[in-house]
Amino acid sequence: MDWIKIKNEYINGNISYRKLAEKYNVSFATLSERARNEKWVELRKRQYDKTMTKTIQKTADKIVDRNVRLLEISDKLTSKINKAVEELDMRLTEQGKVDVDMVEVDRLNKLTKALKDIKDIQTAYAEKSENGGNKIVFVEDLPDDGETDE
Repeated sequence: MDWIKIKNEYINGNISYRKLAEKYNVSFATLSERARNEKWVELRKRQYDKTMTKTIQKTADKIVDRNVRLLEISDKLTSKINKAVEELDMRLTEQGKVDVDMVEVDRLNKLTKALKDIKDIQTAYAEKSENGGNKIVFVEDLPDDGETDE
């Protein structure tokens, strides 16, 4: 009987003693006695806790990476907006009027809207849950307002 395999399957899986006993053709009493002596339930709980800790850390790392990317994009957009504003400033006429075509104004509007959208995404990440704590809201879970960029 490969007790290491059976123990490993119990600790790392979601199977009961009874199902394991049937699967490996061993008596339920023998399996449960061995499991009790070797503290399988405690080992399973520790394994579950380790797995959850790693899962939470990986999720947190992904959220941090996503926020860093959003900040980098925000910085790039801010730089483009600043450049567009500088270009508009250079086109000021002596009378104080801006001499630009609609294409440049549209470009500036789109850049500004994109920056606002990123800010909205960043602020939408955390919202209050029913118990008053914070919960993570992923971009994919945000409601679609039906707007398109076209």
